[in-house]
Amino acid sequence: MSQSFQINCEYNAATDATITLPEGRRIEDIKSSHVAYDTLYIRFKDGEAWETRLDSDSEDNIDWNSPTAVSVNAVSDDGDVDYAIDLASEFGMDDVEVETAEDA
Repeated sequence: MSQSFQINCEYNAATDATITLPEGRRIEDIKSSHVAYDTLYIRFKDGEAWETRLDSDSEDNIDWNSPTAVSVNAVSDDGDVDYAIDLASEFGMDDVEVETAEDA
């Protein structure tokens, strides 16, 4: 009988963008900000909200070769994933560095 496993990989993604604050605004005017879905949202101290797209939508921003974390979970015959036990060490994944088939 064959065994099935779910392999979960986490990756870092990095983007950069140059933005210009609206005319008359300075960094000292910012009360809070956050980035979500490639958009920068700023709330100014006077209550005005401003947002701008960062336009960094690219798969090239992810280092697909180097996951920051890998977990392995058993999958039952009926397709249920057992998240309670991480089997990464049984797979020989004690650290994050991943060998390719050519390295083995």
